[in-house]
Amino acid sequence: MKDEFNFLETMEGHLHQELLVLPYMLNLPQIFEDSTIGQQHAIIKQVFKRGLTFKQESFRTPWINPESEYNLLIIKEKGLLFLEQPSDKICGIPLGGVSGSPLEHLSDILRIIREIYKDKN
Repeated sequence: MKDEFNFLETMEGHLHQELLVLPYMLNLPQIFEDSTIGQQHAIIKQVFKRGLTFKQESFRTPWINPESEYNLLIIKEKGLLFLEQPSDKICGIPLGGVSGSPLEHLSDILRIIREIYKDKN
């Protein structure tokens, strides 16, 4: 029982830290302005984990972070980014694995943003 309680306390602290960062995620241009070039590259690598190419006057990627897909339709309509293959399955395996949560993809991005704004919380 004590182990379970300690686990819940740890999770509560972790979730609290993640919640502090979420408001910053609403303004990506500001995040980029506030970050170093290395941090900008790290964020781009997390969103486009399988690469980003430029071809025929637009960017292309085979995969985009699931939490970034809400902007994908708008970006596609403007001709700025195209997915070269469906992003919901790769080799027949759903993203996040068999039992994984799609939110686990956010952990690395949140870690980078926490680093950028560590003195503001």
